[in-house]
Formats: sequence, structure tokens, C-alpha cells
Amino acid sequence: MKRIVFFVVLIFTWGCSKDKAVIGDNKKSEIVDEDGTPLSSEIDNKDDLCFYYKDSIDLIKILGWPTGEIQGENLKNFSFKDGKLILLNQSNMDKAKFTLSFSNKVTKEKKTLTFKLKGWIDNQYYLERYEVFPKQNFFVYTFNNNSYFFSNNKLYIKRGKTGDLEFLCDFPLVDLMYNQMVTDGKHYAVRTGNNLYVSENLKNWKLIYSESRGIKESMVIVNNENGKELLFSEYNPGTNYKRQAVRAYNFSTGKTSIRKLFYSRLEYESSNALPTTRHIHFLLKDPYSNLLFLGNGDLNYESAIYYSSDNGLTFNVLGGGDQTWRSLSMFFTKQNIFWTTDAASAQYMLKLSRNEIKQNVEQNKVTKYPLVNSALWCSEQISENEYLQSTNNEGGLYDNKYRNLYIKIENEEPQFYSTFAKTAGSIYAQKYPVGKDVNGNIYLLDLDSYELERVKVKKIK
Repeated sequence: MKRIVFFVVLIFTWGCSKDKAVIGDNKKSEIVDEDGTPLSSEIDNKDDLCFYYKDSIDLIKILGWPTGEIQGENLKNFSFKDGKLILLNQSNMDKAKFTLSFSNKVTKEKKTLTFKLKGWIDNQYYLERYEVFPKQNFFVYTFNNNSYFFSNNKLYIKRGKTGDLEFLCDFPLVDLMYNQMVTDGKHYAVRTGNNLYVSENLKNWKLIYSESRGIKESMVIVNNENGKELLFSEYNPGTNYKRQAVRAYNFSTGKTSIRKLFYSRLEYESSNALPTTRHIHFLLKDPYSNLLFLGNGDLNYESAIYYSSDNGLTFNVLGGGDQTWRSLSMFFTKQNIFWTTDAASAQYMLKLSRNEIKQNVEQNKVTKYPLVNSALWCSEQISENEYLQSTNNEGGLYDNKYRNLYIKIENEEPQFYSTFAKTAGSIYAQKYPVGKDVNGNIYLLDLDSYELERVKVKKIK
């Protein structure tokens, strides 16, 4: 009798697990947005004075003195006029918490004002959540109105928003976070953990590499004088200090070679070997040109952004040498390129005109937009000028919350909105974007709970 009960429980448990897969043989192909609920977001401490950095601070109201009696002392990057305190230069905002001193010209009374400035706007957008799934290896990639779902150890394709779900092949992912797919419509490449596969029919896959992983964007398909190539970069975490490289796989010959080599931290420290990097953060293609971009980290001398104007045959350094060149995400418009900083020190989005893309560009050509709090991680593109970016708690310069920032670029100027904020359980906690489907849903992996969530950005009415 005990054996029979045990057998039934096993079958029931397996069935429940399968039902909770994101998509699969037992799931409908329609992905509907019914019965969504707003994700609950934490707000600023009500006892703190918190302001958006472009807003003025009403000192008359806060200090309780007439404007003519207020005198600021050593205001540095702030200006005081008509009773208002204003940040002078956003590029010099290298922290989020400030303490300034003021005195009353008449009464001689002195007061100190402690406040915080943030680079994002609250209470305008939020995340609408439609489904929650248990911890599982899942990834989705959308290209030319088709979505490729890696779910329940299988690969499916969904053609168009209302298309049927088609099973392609068995394909177990080996990593929870670090998965990527790229295609040019003929050649396909999938990276899961350290393993990199290629295919020409989406059913038969060839393992071509298994030494190290990428993060979110670490592969591009290019066409150069060598023919069609898959370029991919290496990321070795922890204290496993190794040389890192951009490698090139030739689809015609089936051979892999090193295209760009970076010496290890240990080699740099012992013999000043250059170029050097801790690891490669991204390798991606500019959608508005033939340029490729490569981002490195982590220490100042390891942090740099490179570009290639010959489809990956050579790479030139755009800039580097400090934390403003340490990045995990880039953003593109027709006139500018943007990137955000993966740093524990002051964080920014940076903008550079396409007309200024050259080797070792001058720092004064770069515009800085402060997002000072925690490391800015990976992003998912929503539309041509809209993105959702994750942050963690490395730094905690404003507070100890991780956020998902909705980024909207209009008239070549970025605006930032917090859609979600939560006190972090660890410095690496975040809601990490693992892909977007053809219906516009973004899938977030919560690194506190490891739940997977299907969401969209919505405007608060």
C-alpha cells in the first residue's frame, strides 16, 4: 500500500511541475494580458528629504526663514536664488546624499539641511504582472516577429502575436540567467552557460565552444571578408583570473579563432601587459550602423568600451580608464549612443554623439545623466526608444533598494522612471530581464526568490 501511494505522489508532482512551465506542449499559444496585478513597490522613507535632481528645493518652506534672510555656506555644486536651491551641474553629481549649512542673516541662527537627490522619477510608471512561475531555466528571444521559447527543456517557435506554438527540438538550458540567442535568419547560435551551439535548421545543433559564459549580450553574427562569422566574447567570474578574448567562428569552415585578446589582471600587475581586462561585459551590434561595441570591466584600468567599424576584424578603444567606461548595457538612437555604468561608485547614463565616435574620445564630449545609487545592470528593449533596465544593490548610495528603471529617450534626451523598488536581500538582488516575447511581455528573474515573472510597463492613471 505504501508503494502505491508513493508512486501516485511522484506522478502528481511531475504533472504540477510541468503545468508551471512558462510555455510548452500543455500551454496555450496565446499569451494574454488578462488579470494582471501591479507589482507592489517600496517608496522613499517619509522622514527623508528626497528630491528629483532637476527639481528645485524650497528652502523658505524647509528652513522657515524669509528668502532675504537665508545665506548658504560652501554650497559647492548648488545655487541659491529666490528661496530655491538648485543643482548647478548634473555631470558633477557624484553622490546622492548631501548636507549643507545655512545661516540667518538677521537672527544669526544656523541650520544644516540633509537631503537626497535621485536621478529617476517615481509614481508615473509601474510593472503590471500577469503570471508568476517557479524557479526554472527559461529564456525567450524575439527576431523579425517570431519568438523562440526555451522552456521545459524544449525549444519552441511562436510566429507572430497570434501564431501557433510549434515544437522544434529538445534543448535543455544549463543556466538560470546567462542565456542568449542570435540569428541572421539563416544561421542560429544559442549560448547557455559555458556552452555555445550553432544550427542552420533549428533542429540539429552543434556544440562549438564550452569554456566560459557571457552575460546577456555576448554574441553577434557578422559578414566580413572572411564570410559569415559568429563573434562571441568571454566572461569568467570570481577570482579565476584568465585571459579573455573575442573569438570568431566561421560558419563556412567550422573553425574558431581568437579575434581580440585581453591579458589577465595578474599579467597586467606583474608585467603591465596590455590590453587587459578582468572580463568582457558585452559584445553587441549597433542597429543603426555597421559598428560593433565591446565593453570591459572591472577596475579602472580594466574598464573600457571598444568599437569595430569593419565587422569585427579589428577593435579600437573608444574610451576607458575609469568607472564611466564600465558598462553592461548600451542604447542607440540615430544620432547618439548611450551606455549605463556597472559601478559601485557614482552611476550614470552617458551619451556620445555618433559624430564623436573615434579612438580615445575626449571626456568632455560625453554627457552624463546621474543615476546615483547602485550598479546599473542589464536591459530589455521595449520599443525603438524605450527600455527596461535592472539595477542591484552594489553601492547603495541613495538607499539599499534595487529597482527596474523604465528609460524613455525622446529628442535624444533620456528620461528615467522607477517602475519597481524593493529593499535588497543581498547586493546582487535584482529583477533580471531574461527576454521579451513577440507580444511585448518582458520576463524578469527575481534573484531574491528566483521566481520568474511576466510583466509589462504601464503608466499610472
